[in-house]
Amino acid sequence: MKKTTLIFGVMCLAFRALMAQTSANALNFDGSNDYVARSIFSTQNFNITYEARIKFGATSLPIGNRYILANGTGTTGFGLFLTPTNSVCLRIGAMSYTSTYVMPTNTFVLLSVVVTPNQAILYVNGVQHQTFTGPVASTPTGSFYIGTSDGTTEFFGGDIDEVRYWIRAVCPQEIQHRANCSATGLEPQAAAIYKFNQGVAAGNNSTVTSLTDITPNMHNAQLFNFALNGSTSNWINSSGAYAGQCSIAPLTLSISVTPTNIICAGQSVTMTALGGSSYTWNTNQTNTSIAVTPSASGIYSVIGLTGSSCYGMAMTAVSLIPLPTITVNSATICTGSSATLNAGGASSYTWNTGANTSSIVVSPTSNTTYTVTGSNGNCSNSQTTQVTVLSVPNITVNAPTICSGNSVMLTASGASSYTWNTGANSNTIMVNPSVTTVYTVTGSN
Repeated sequence: MKKTTLIFGVMCLAFRALMAQTSANALNFDGSNDYVARSIFSTQNFNITYEARIKFGATSLPIGNRYILANGTGTTGFGLFLTPTNSVCLRIGAMSYTSTYVMPTNTFVLLSVVVTPNQAILYVNGVQHQTFTGPVASTPTGSFYIGTSDGTTEFFGGDIDEVRYWIRAVCPQEIQHRANCSATGLEPQAAAIYKFNQGVAAGNNSTVTSLTDITPNMHNAQLFNFALNGSTSNWINSSGAYAGQCSIAPLTLSISVTPTNIICAGQSVTMTALGGSSYTWNTNQTNTSIAVTPSASGIYSVIGLTGSSCYGMAMTAVSLIPLPTITVNSATICTGSSATLNAGGASSYTWNTGANTSSIVVSPTSNTTYTVTGSNGNCSNSQTTQVTVLSVPNITVNAPTICSGNSVMLTASGASSYTWNTGANSNTIMVNPSVTTVYTVTGSN
């Protein structure tokens, strides 16, 4: 595909400039002093879930424990770290629990920890790996950290793609659902979700010094000691980072739509959620069934509690068929005359006269409104029109008697314009007939 011409050189430079501006998908920690921190945003000491998707390289491993995250300092709260032998270890209060899972190098792995009273469960890439039984952690105090235990030691070296913290014990179905895709930030009871998709990959990110929480809670965190320039200690594009986004919850619910998912504009549908015990629709309604009158085609979704701290979701599309635009002419006629009304814009028609053709002939004796309903086979729409009836002008004209050889003025009235059989077009004419003669005048309004 390369061309050994000057054009290639220009195209190549443009391509490199474009590549340099791509958004990052991960944050690289140098293992020396990089970390992210903010104040505690959750003080729950059980029924929580924390997750981190990480990757590290064997050539840049720090000595000692390497903390992925910690909510609470010292012996309070929770922590997740790698031991010097790369085993995943959980800290619950003052106790540490080393798992049998050893982290591979140069591969992203999602680690999920669900903490309930006296128990912690470790999941690896959405699959339950190991259960630990132990004491309940003390209430977290201090700070929330990513990449260190306390901001001074046990720094993590490698890439982090996503960190999630929940104030509920997330169920196995949901953990599996989000194992291979990025969270939305709108999941139920998500306290903080950091996607690490900020800055320009491997570019100068000196101003991108905070980590964005994509939940409505906005628990943003601060970056410390990152170089923020180049391919290390910076925002980067890391191979294997999440490429797609999950739906908010597993698609385990269903929606029944009555009468149908395809409706005409202006019609209403009733949607009923099935498979859960409580629901929240994307319309913010919380009933099991909702009635909607869509203004456009769209997707409706519902999240429902399907079990103990387990949420499911369903989605359905409602398609709106536009109504036909019906056109019909109006008319003005004189008493005793007829008018032709022509309808358009549909494939079939019904008039309020009972006719079923596109055109009808009417002869009203007074002003009359007509309605036509047109259908395109799926949807119908109506249009009205009026036929205005004008009364015939009442023409009067004098009928004089004259002597032979004399002239007389004939005067017509009752209209706005006149035409005589003599060809004259005024309301008066002068005539001098030699014999008795009949004159005719036509008046118009």
